Amino acid sequence: DDRMISSSIPDRPSQFAINKIKAYEYIDLLEGGLNGERLALKSTTTASPSKNVILDEALPWHVFTESRYGYLKYIGVTRWPEKLYKDMAAFFVRIETHPIHETPAGKRALLEYQARARRDWHDTFRRDGETFNISAINEELISSSRATNRPETWNP
Repeated sequence: DDRMISSSIPDRPSQFAINKIKAYEYIDLLEGGLNGERLALKSTTTASPSKNVILDEALPWHVFTESRYGYLKYIGVTRWPEKLYKDMAAFFVRIETHPIHETPAGKRALLEYQARARRDWHDTFRRDGETFNISAINEELISSSRATNRPETWNP
């Protein structure tokens, strides 16, 4: 066969990340440092979590918006059911376009909400074998966010 290797070889997520995604377990969007290049689910050689993971609720907004692409890519690669994939994709779009993100601490409130909602979604799915539609944003839960109620705690 005369076929040549591709000019571009995509990064693979760590085995740890793949295993968590396949098992429908919660995983933080960012694995590694905040240098702008180690974004969501970047390659590592380990099958365990990184000690340098930054929790979703602590991510800068621009890192969150970039990181969700890798997350969605790998839930697709691991063959999540189409409805669950579409619900998760719609969830991220609704978070990124929610009007509260223009208010003081609004982005922090949305980061906190998405982390809490995704954790609950994964916990519910693993416990019950089914879950709620994550793309339906709960305004009351966003309003009860610590960031919304204490904007001075967030430093953009």
